Amino acid sequence: MDGISLLPVFEGKLKQRPVAIPFETLGGTGSNASRVSPRIALVDNQYKLLTDMDGKGATDLLFDLLNDKSETKNIALQFPEIVKAMKVKLVEFRESCKLSQEGKDYSTPFIPDKFDMNPNESGAPKKVKKPGT
Repeated sequence: MDGISLLPVFEGKLKQRPVAIPFETLGGTGSNASRVSPRIALVDNQYKLLTDMDGKGATDLLFDLLNDKSETKNIALQFPEIVKAMKVKLVEFRESCKLSQEGKDYSTPFIPDKFDMNPNESGAPKKVKKPGT
């Protein structure tokens, strides 16, 4: 499974992200899914970049999270080198996602073992039907 353990965060041992966190919303710019912002983002320990990556549509947004916690000042035009470097990481992220979807991003493919649980098998937690549904 992609990701890192959150245990060091809970133990108070991790003060900074070891790697930037990329994410992409569903839908296009301005859709309900993206809440009117560009649809792909990268967040590191200081900056947050929101972009559509294609140069069309929404304006790139770059925020300094240490000095502008409310994300009110877009500094993308003042720091084009930071925007460019973060976009390189987003290209790598998208390529990794593509490889994951094709099952090609790991040298050893994931093979479930006896401890992995298929939600359709007996013994898996059952979905609880909410009253009135």
